[in-house]
Amino acid sequence: MAKMIPSQGAIDTNSFGERTVFSLLRDGLPEEYTVIHSLPWLCSAIKKIDSSFAPTGEIDFLIIHESLGVLALEIKSGAYRVEGSIFVHVRSQRVSNPVMQTRKNSHGLARWLGCDENLRIRIGYGFVFPDSSFGESDLGPALTDRSTPLPSKIFVHHDEMGALSSRVVDIMKYWKAALGNPPLGREKANAILSALCPQYDGALTWGARILFDNHMWLRLTKEQASAVERALNKKKTVITGWPGTGKTIIGIEVARRFSSEGKNVLFLTFNSLLAENIKIHLKDAGKCTVSTWHTFCHQAKKKLGVAADEKIEPQEWFQNKCCEDLAQAIKKGLLKAYDAIVVDEAQAFNISWHKTLLDWLGDKPAVFFADESQVFSFEKNTTELLGLCHEVGTDSPYYLTSVIRMPRQVTNRLIEAKDCAYQLHIPRPEEDDTLREILTYDWASDITLQIDELCSRGMTTEDILILTRLEPSDHLKNLISTLGVKHALVSRYRGLESPVVIILGCDGMSDPELFCAYSRATTLCIAIYMIETLTRKIEGAFQKILAKDDANAQEISRAYNNSLTTNIILRKNDVTRYDLHTVDLYWSKSWASWLVHTPSEGSSHELWADYLVQNWPWKVYLWSGDARRKISLILKDDDKGEPYVSRMLYSIFYCDDCKECTPHHIHSEECSFCKSGNCLARSQSFTLESNVVSTVSMLDQLVYKALGPQVSLDRVELQVLPLPLAAMGARLYSEQRVTQFNLDLLALPPGKYFYRSALAFVQSRALLLKPGKTISHRKLAEELYSRYEDLKLIGGASWQTKIAQALSTSYGKGLIAKIDKGIYGPPKVPHDG
Repeated sequence: MAKMIPSQGAIDTNSFGERTVFSLLRDGLPEEYTVIHSLPWLCSAIKKIDSSFAPTGEIDFLIIHESLGVLALEIKSGAYRVEGSIFVHVRSQRVSNPVMQTRKNSHGLARWLGCDENLRIRIGYGFVFPDSSFGESDLGPALTDRSTPLPSKIFVHHDEMGALSSRVVDIMKYWKAALGNPPLGREKANAILSALCPQYDGALTWGARILFDNHMWLRLTKEQASAVERALNKKKTVITGWPGTGKTIIGIEVARRFSSEGKNVLFLTFNSLLAENIKIHLKDAGKCTVSTWHTFCHQAKKKLGVAADEKIEPQEWFQNKCCEDLAQAIKKGLLKAYDAIVVDEAQAFNISWHKTLLDWLGDKPAVFFADESQVFSFEKNTTELLGLCHEVGTDSPYYLTSVIRMPRQVTNRLIEAKDCAYQLHIPRPEEDDTLREILTYDWASDITLQIDELCSRGMTTEDILILTRLEPSDHLKNLISTLGVKHALVSRYRGLESPVVIILGCDGMSDPELFCAYSRATTLCIAIYMIETLTRKIEGAFQKILAKDDANAQEISRAYNNSLTTNIILRKNDVTRYDLHTVDLYWSKSWASWLVHTPSEGSSHELWADYLVQNWPWKVYLWSGDARRKISLILKDDDKGEPYVSRMLYSIFYCDDCKECTPHHIHSEECSFCKSGNCLARSQSFTLESNVVSTVSMLDQLVYKALGPQVSLDRVELQVLPLPLAAMGARLYSEQRVTQFNLDLLALPPGKYFYRSALAFVQSRALLLKPGKTISHRKLAEELYSRYEDLKLIGGASWQTKIAQALSTSYGKGLIAKIDKGIYGPPKVPHDG
């Protein structure tokens, strides 16, 4: 198979013959041949060097071979008859002299190449008449050389098309001998190719591909032209189609044609960026007014001279009052009369807006373009397609079914993600590299790498657009500025396109937003998903399609495990895990902190953190369950003279300065150690003294002993237990002896140190409360007060209040029922949830 430029397929020159020849040469010639098809490469390359010199526009194919040289091949589609040296097109009677024309162009190209003495070469030429049959005719001396042993024809006609490739090789061999050309050799062949197609490396540069796509796909096709004619010949028309079917292009052409007929045209759309783009395309159409709906309504409001009503919310005006103002201005004759109206993005309009326009227009022509697949979830009161058709007075819309603006790979992804009720035609070729879906941990690095790679292969930053759902962060703004690319919000870019679209934050977008974002690309779409977001929840069709791929699924699974806070902690080289019974406890030398892992948020095990933060000078970090990168710093505060337990949530990420994973502030994304001036790279590691570890281990053993079936702790041992650990032990004791209970109802909220312990004690008694048994507020408070020395710090009255509050909380959650003042019994409905 020959190397083809462009590799995507034949340039659309409205010549079926050229497309046929392209396929035959591609499939018939060996890979040693390179075939360049027409525009834009030859003309573009030459114009960059000399803008006044463009001899190659009429060379349909240029074929290069290391041994046989260079051949210019002219394709003459349609049936021809020959009159001497003149060719007459049978149907049109158009007269041409292709021999003179091709000689001129091939010689001109040879002269251009000859500006570099190392590229001097004589170029042969040939002709293909795919639709003409000349039998055994030789077509005269210009096309047949009879001086050779056998007549050498430099043309191929219809009867020989099945052997086109071998005939082309024959013609190249003829010219090599006739011109006395030595073999080009690999070096010279590559040099010629590089001169004609700069940066060619066996595949087209991205710059060249963009040039091709713009020339090939971003112009009015025959199918779209028929839609234009239909719209011009009907009074009212609704046209629909997927992204990439050319709705806006058709709308622009319809408006231009109406204008050329002397009609005053109003072109309305919903999107301000799209309106500005349409204005540029219609700047030469003097009778066209282009505006967004709301801008047009605002102008109507100004003509009414109505002052702003402060009682009306801006959103209310945008949804309803705008149309009322327009209707009033129309009624009073304050607006310019229009002979035709074109509406793009009609699905985003309120149906009442369409009614107002139709009533105003009367029997004058109107064309509405709508795409129900591009309605965002936040848009309210949008127009359904059939509802619009009803208002317009047509049974159904006119469907555009040929998707040409987007790469085939992108269209295929859209079809996977969203069902289509009719068959779509996709004329674009298969190009596997036109859609990149990237799972990443570091979006900034990936964007930079992608853009650097694209620019190294002929892309310009002007061709690259970054799309996001929300306004960019300062970090992203700085990156966009540094890279020199464009940025837009997905919601504001509907109806527009860019050669390259990089979608950032796909993991946080809805399917309609992704559908719109993917479809903005004309050459390459790069969709970037934060992989750890996908490990939390996979929502929508696009994300599910991504996750179905085996390689992606494995990557997501690895990301899930790598993001678990427990695994991050265990990967730290300086972490010691203690072998304890009642708590999953660690010590980090570099952080100089306790690390506490609890089964669930609010579980009784958190009371270990209460004990540690109140009794030791080091920081305490806590995370629960399968937390992912989340960790809380437990803080020792003071509330009106009482110890208070609060927490500050952090995310764990790698810090380049500390050289390890550290807690980062949620909003500022700064490392907490660096921000406080204690960068770990410059700090000393701290190892706990053995007596501290012994104390913790001894307390763990006491609590664990209290959980056994034969509890034999004496009063002295109970008094040794710190209050939070005793409360935790009581909760764990009860949980072990109850078959079912609702952990959510038992969750301990952050708050006062003594209250949290009081609540755990009350919950432990509530879990074990049998029918006919009660809890006395006074007796429980006195019993506990006499048992634990810690309570002497706040006094009996204060402790009585804490128990009362804890009982009230438990009653409010349905854990216990109130029987009398200060007396509680089992709930009427079991509390096992």
